[in-house]
Amino acid sequence: DGIDLYFHTMPPPQLTLEECKAACKDAIQALNDNKVEIDAVKAETAGNLMMFMQKMVPLVSAKLGDKIKAYGFTADQPGIMQFIGATNPHAADPEVGAAKAQIQAAIMPQMGPPK
Repeated sequence: DGIDLYFHTMPPPQLTLEECKAACKDAIQALNDNKVEIDAVKAETAGNLMMFMQKMVPLVSAKLGDKIKAYGFTADQPGIMQFIGATNPHAADPEVGAAKAQIQAAIMPQMGPPK
């Protein structure tokens, strides 16, 4: 249908190194501004992947959405994943690499060993 066609034909935005650094700085600032709320959800969902995906991913998507939208990404989970992917060409830059790791840590569960 039309929605699938839109998502499959629109390539994700490409970022220059300068744009990538600015976008990462904006994203990290948004995470830091919401650290208390994010940390509370991390603690609440620790070890429960389903709950993490239901609570943390929408929270982080909401907090980063407006920041990444300014760079041409959608303000949702697919947009965040595209944004993370768009940092790859610049990941060797220490600033970008550190920011990418911090953003991924916010949306990827930190699972311990199986019990």
